[in-house]
Amino acid sequence: MKNLQVLLAVFTFISCAQASAASDEKLIQLLNNVKGNSSTALLAAYTCRDALGITYYKAIRAYGEQALQQLGASSQATKSTFDALESRFKGDKKLLQEKDVMKCVWVTTEANRTFHESQSAISDYNASAKP
Repeated sequence: MKNLQVLLAVFTFISCAQASAASDEKLIQLLNNVKGNSSTALLAAYTCRDALGITYYKAIRAYGEQALQQLGASSQATKSTFDALESRFKGDKKLLQEKDVMKCVWVTTEANRTFHESQSAISDYNASAKP
């Protein structure tokens, strides 16, 4: 849990253009959900690199970077953020590499489902906010 809090703190520097109206707490909450869920999906993919392959990890990383860019973060900011996350993962001696393929399939599927749902929630929110 402590690792997750550290990961979420890393994302606080990403400025999202859609959150420029600071009074819109619901949108800010939804954006924070996407940022947090993208880091969780990346952590799951990183942990399961041996079981699912490096290609899968790289695809999840690219998808996460793209998702944050679609919310208004620059490509450089997202790359720097994901580089920092990866460095933290590499430096965490308590983070084990999962070898069980079935466990990894389940964990990464759930993490990606939650990530996708948080992205959909923003789309739904934006669609309902249009006149």
